[in-house]
Amino acid sequence: MEDFGVFWNVVVLNPDGSQPPLALGGLTFNPTTTVRADVYPEVSITKTDATSIISVIDGDIARIEADLGRALTGRPTLFIFASETSASIGIRTIAQRSVLEASRLALRPGFYDPPSGNIFLIWSNMDSVPINTPRHELTHYLFQQVAGPRSFIPAWFNEGNAVLEELTTPGSAWEASAYHYTAASAASMSFGPLIPLNDLISQETWNGRVGALAQFEYYEAGEAARLLRDAVGIRGTILILELMSRGQTFNDALFAITGKTADAFASEFPARLKGSVSAYPGVALANDTSVGPGVTYTAYGFAPSTSLNVMITAPGYHSVPAPHVTDMFGSYTGFMSLAAGWPLGTYRVTVSDGVSTVTSTTVLER
Repeated sequence: MEDFGVFWNVVVLNPDGSQPPLALGGLTFNPTTTVRADVYPEVSITKTDATSIISVIDGDIARIEADLGRALTGRPTLFIFASETSASIGIRTIAQRSVLEASRLALRPGFYDPPSGNIFLIWSNMDSVPINTPRHELTHYLFQQVAGPRSFIPAWFNEGNAVLEELTTPGSAWEASAYHYTAASAASMSFGPLIPLNDLISQETWNGRVGALAQFEYYEAGEAARLLRDAVGIRGTILILELMSRGQTFNDALFAITGKTADAFASEFPARLKGSVSAYPGVALANDTSVGPGVTYTAYGFAPSTSLNVMITAPGYHSVPAPHVTDMFGSYTGFMSLAAGWPLGTYRVTVSDGVSTVTSTTVLER
């Protein structure tokens, strides 16, 4: 075309129909298209691993749209970095983040970048089964579309709803259990480590947390979003975003839908979270693990940094009490997977701190 700035990019495909590698931001990617998205895995990621991520994306989009009752507009772009090192480079050059921001974000399994509208995944940090990080980040993508590009969504509401969608992935029951009972355990302490909900508003502050709190904030936000959904449903949750797209602040939209101020919701949250579990201490069981089928147990409601004796009985197996120590939230999570040789059948898990003893039973079927 003779007019300045009017042009087409023409990509010449390989003989097998695949796209040739793309150099971008100091890294090289293998461009891939699905029905619903454009995906750029780094070339150093094996074809098997890249396929395992790419294969879930269209299903994730369909599930999110069905759950939230809203359709994505446009095609999400997802970059997949092989390691924290390459992620740090790509986040600086592609997302245009500072060195400090990039180094912090590279420690996470992924994040959605509102300014560019892109999703960035770090494969080396996606170390759990199943692969549910894309579903989490795609939820952010949809939330921002509904609320509008200039709307400020509080971190706890944004991240919490992404957690709830992430945990709909089959095989995530162990995470859902650990998240819920660890958060409730923290809420059960009089002067415990539960983060005030008003301290979970800034995304910048959220991204800056390190150590155990960097993971726990997701647990807590997920429970806050769940309690809000229990009150207003998913439709009410989406209505809050729709009101924000019309110019209302989150606080005004929350009041319009719930009749409560954000401060009132935040002040009631610890007691409501504590009350979501019937008794403390306890032990909760789930029939999958971080490495596939099996049994995961979460002991909760104990004192922080307390020694626990855990005894497990299963078909043909009876363990002697094994020592473990609770974390700062008064909880401990362990698992027994089929991949490690544990059997099918009835499991009985008993946990004691020397004062209280709790027991739970589940049946693991094929």
